[in-house]
Order: sequence, then C-alpha cells, then structure tokens
Amino acid sequence: MAGGIAALNLLTEPLIRIRRGDNEEKVTLPELFAVAIADDLDSVVALRPHQKQALHAFLVQVGAMALLLANDTSCPDTAEAWAILLRDLTRDYRDDEPWCLVVDDLAQPAFLQPPVPEGDLSCLREKEVTPDALDMLVTSKNHDLKAARITSAEPDLWLFALLTLQTCEGYSGGRSYGISRMNGGSASRPFVGIVPKGRWGAHIRRDIERLIELRSEIVANYPMYREEGGLGLVWLRPWDGNAQLTPDELDPYYVEICRRVRLDFDGTAIVAYRGVSNKTRIAMPEGLNGNTGDPWTPIDRKHSKALTVDGSGFHYRRVAELLDPSRFTPAPLQEVTPGDGSEGLELTLSVTVRGQGETEGYHERRILIPPRAVPFFLHRGAKDRLAEVARDRVTNAATMRTKVLSPALFRLFQNDPDTINFRHPATQAKVEPFLARFDRDVDADFFDHLFEELSEDSNPSAARRLRRAWLMELKARAGDILATAEAGSPLSHVRRYRARAAAQSVLDSAFQNAFESWIRED
Repeated sequence: MAGGIAALNLLTEPLIRIRRGDNEEKVTLPELFAVAIADDLDSVVALRPHQKQALHAFLVQVGAMALLLANDTSCPDTAEAWAILLRDLTRDYRDDEPWCLVVDDLAQPAFLQPPVPEGDLSCLREKEVTPDALDMLVTSKNHDLKAARITSAEPDLWLFALLTLQTCEGYSGGRSYGISRMNGGSASRPFVGIVPKGRWGAHIRRDIERLIELRSEIVANYPMYREEGGLGLVWLRPWDGNAQLTPDELDPYYVEICRRVRLDFDGTAIVAYRGVSNKTRIAMPEGLNGNTGDPWTPIDRKHSKALTVDGSGFHYRRVAELLDPSRFTPAPLQEVTPGDGSEGLELTLSVTVRGQGETEGYHERRILIPPRAVPFFLHRGAKDRLAEVARDRVTNAATMRTKVLSPALFRLFQNDPDTINFRHPATQAKVEPFLARFDRDVDADFFDHLFEELSEDSNPSAARRLRRAWLMELKARAGDILATAEAGSPLSHVRRYRARAAAQSVLDSAFQNAFESWIRED
C-alpha cells in the first residue's frame, strides 16, 4: 500500500453512511457515537436487518468500556470527545491501526483483525471479494439474501460484515470456530433487551449507561474476568490460530473475534483474506455453556446455559418462558429499571438462528410494554405474577389447540367416524397447518391481552371478565379455522353434512368441558 501503513481510518474518515431526516451523510465512528447519543440517528444506510444488533452491541460495549476507562459515567455528545475516548482504548497505537479497516503491516492489528504472526497472508488461504461472502450465512438455501452479490462495495459494507462475523458467528466446520458468547458452536447469540422511548440512539445511550451502572454486579457475578485492566478489544492481540485467551485476561465487556481475517486492497477494491484456526480464540471453562455474562443473553436456570433459539423464533410461548424469573435469569439489559420511565418501552428480541451447517433465518420481535404493565417488570414478586398469568394463558391456548380445535378437525377430516384415530398420519398432515394457523392467531396479540388482564390484577372480577372474553375470542378464531377447513377440504359427499355438524359439535362441547369454570358467569 503506497503512502502509508493504514487506510480507511474509522476515527478520522467519514466511511459510515447514515440518514438523519431526509438527508444521507457519511460520518466517522466518533461522529456516529455523537449522533446516536443525541438521538439524532434515523438509520444506518448500509446496515442489513441481521447486522443491526451486532452494531448495537459493539457500540454499547465499546462505549461502556471507554467511559469506564476514563472514570466517567456520562456519555459525551461531541465527536471530538468520543475520538479521545476511543483512542484511549488503544493508546499504544499512534497511527490508529486498531480502528483502520486496512493495515498493511501484519504485525499490527486492524479493525476486528488481529495481527498475523506469520508475517504474510499466505496462511489465510481463502479470499473473499464481496462483503456478503464474508458475513455470517443468513440462509442455507440462498433464497432470502443471495450470497456474494455485492460486487461494488463501500467500506461500511465490509465494516458491518466483519463485525457480524467476528461477534456473532458460530462453528462452520473445517476448523472455523465460533464466538464464546453462546451455548456451543451450532447455537446462536441471542439479543434480548429493553428499548426506551426514542429512536435507535436512545437505545444505545440507555444500554451504555446501564452497563456502567451494572459493572460491579457483573464483576461480582462473573469473577472469572479481570476487574480492572482486562483486554476489552480482543483483536489487539496477535493470533496464530493456536494461542487462546482465557477469561482472566479479559474485561467483562470484551468485544471478541472468532476468525482470522485481514482486509487488503486488490487494486482499488477491498478484498478479505481469511484462514482457519486449530482452537477457539477464547478458551472458556468447561461446562459454562455460553453463560459468559453477555449483557443481552438470558440464562436457562435449570440447565445453567445460555438461551438457544430454534427455527421457530420468538413465539409467544418462548417469550412467556423468558419473562419467568423461575425459568430464566434475565439478560442484564432485559431488566426494566425505574430510570427507564413508563412510556414507550419495548421488549426487543432478535437472533440469527444457526443449525448444523446452516442457518434457519433471522428472527426479530418487538413487544410494546404499556405503562400499566411496566410495574410487573420491576420487582421479583410482580415478575412472578406476570409469569403466572402468562403461564395460565399459554396453558389455555394449548388446551384450545389440542383439546378443542384438534379433535374437531380430526372428526371433520375423518368424516365423523365412530372412533377418531388421532395417530392417522394422513389426517395429522391435514390438521397440522390449521393448528399452526391457530397458533399464529394467538401469537399476534397474546401480549396485548396479557397486559390488559394484568392491568386489572387488583380487581379480580374485572380480570376474570377479560380472561373470559379472550377465551371466547379464541373459540371464535377456532370456529373460523374450522369453517375454512370445511370449505377447502374434500369430504365424502354422503357424510359431508354429518361430518360438518359433528365437528362443530365437538368444538362446542370440548370448549364447554375444558373451560367450564371460566365461562360460567360469576
């Protein structure tokens, strides 16, 4: 590289495209921090949906570590102040190498790229010419997002691809190991947190300030880390693919890397060289199961392991479990505090689900917490009550699905037999899509109804009326689904009307039997 040892310096060059109002502009990393802290950020133009939480986590972790190092608790609102804070994290590097996307001196780090002890790129045998080829695999079948399609890439596309790979990727086979902050190589890094009123910048500021407040608690809960002076930016250390870091070398808020990667220029275009490793970059203790203190990861209490989400994503049953403090220890940034206020709060959950050698999609869910429900997120007793009502409603929905709608559908599709065969494969295949539709209908407004009932928790009669109304609504939805099944499914002509009548009768009687105590008027 002619003219210098480093290029594309995130601290000094406006490389990140953002939108503020109707205006698109390019900013430096310190300017991005300043705009975010002022809550004047509408969007980051080049950021894909599955990359947003990786960028959010990076800004929050780096911002918190920078302020803690400066012994400051307030987020500055100027780019100049943020530039000083970020440089203090890498004060041994006069030319900002750790913040540059391309550094030709392989003995020096580049942004999210560790020094290469071998001294040349021949040890990194894979070459990627597009940033999306470097990024995490988003879809196993190449349908949702086409692989390697960005052929003329701005630097910020490489930045976000590199960031997502290094902080969210899992095991990909062939000595390509994943991050430490998840439960195993085929798992995923989930992000569960509270979003305050405002735009994205308000969320970033809130999480930075919360991590500063939580520092002593996280240090106490995770004594395996270094309380002071730990390595926060893991890419600063050389990595030959064999050496490993241990937790006692790390800051609790460390930003990790999991792959050996270096960006370089091929003519005027950026390309990436990457190689394999013989070991994971960070050697976590056996049996930790992803319980690393990640600020966005809930912990399964029974199995002492980090949350792992499957391809069904954040359906209402899973979210209800995550809100149960007897089932999951909440992620640190999932906790609502009095300082969050009561207006405009949202619970946000996102993950790119990994499987064996493939991904099962990007899943995101945002649940508005109305002001009347906020108290149920503040204290253990109130959280237990929220969990209890949520469990009851999940059980109600399951009863409707399996004890009311399912037998009605089986009787319909089997033309009102003398005895229903619930194990008949062909009938099961017909019934399942309708049960799945019922689940989707329940999911659509489950938490709206839950929070409405909780708002009347001090008035048992009113809360009971709300539950009864919801159960009647579930019955109506089941009836609509049964009618759809009747209209669109071939039935024996001779028994058609008998089967329809029998199916409706099953729906009515099963509902009466299952919910007699609820539907009976007080």
